[in-house]
Amino acid sequence: MGKAHHEGEGVVKDNAAAVKLWTQAANQGHAGAQYELGKAHHEGEGVVKDNAAAVKLWTQAAQQGHAGAQYELGNAYYLGEGVIRSHAAAVSWWIQAAERGNAGAMMNLGGAYESGKGISEDPVAAHTWEELGKLSQYLNIPDKTDGVEKELPLALVKMAGLQLADGKPATDGEMGAHCQRLLTTANLGREHMRKFETSLSIQRAVFAIATKAGLRVEMPEAQAKAEAMA
Repeated sequence: MGKAHHEGEGVVKDNAAAVKLWTQAANQGHAGAQYELGKAHHEGEGVVKDNAAAVKLWTQAAQQGHAGAQYELGNAYYLGEGVIRSHAAAVSWWIQAAERGNAGAMMNLGGAYESGKGISEDPVAAHTWEELGKLSQYLNIPDKTDGVEKELPLALVKMAGLQLADGKPATDGEMGAHCQRLLTTANLGREHMRKFETSLSIQRAVFAIATKAGLRVEMPEAQAKAEAMA
């Protein structure tokens, strides 16, 4: 209901009412409400603008695995908004959000690898993360009619060396022309493909993208063991 009041969906738009409802849910530990309430504090919508309060709420949600909160928390640390600036902390939160399929975090992580802020400079990782973020953003565009909603996740699954839970090949037949154009535009060379094959964080991100697209994907056995031991 908080989001309905905030966006005026089915009820009169009322940011103060949204904040009241989010506060009640946030106090009960609801990660989604903590995330939304954090955004309200950050933007000053329905409540006094307070970046420190936003960071506190996003931290609570992020620690529960909320990707949006992890992304926003990374931004706060990067800019020093409501918290002492720390590029390393920003990157740490962006990695967690990217592994959960957050496209914005993927893009920011690519920028961090490019600039060397908060993590060792790595041009190949930078390009790989930035392009994966763009592809993920494309999949989030509503009402697409080009048929890549399943083709592209399948292609990414194959690139990352993952496998479908039913044992079928990662790609069924030829990829659609538009999907092929997207991958060609991404300009992912052999060195970038190695990142897909060897980076557990990228494999986790692809896993999240594929799962969101409705695919049942399994991590390779060695990676699954690493996941269980993490």
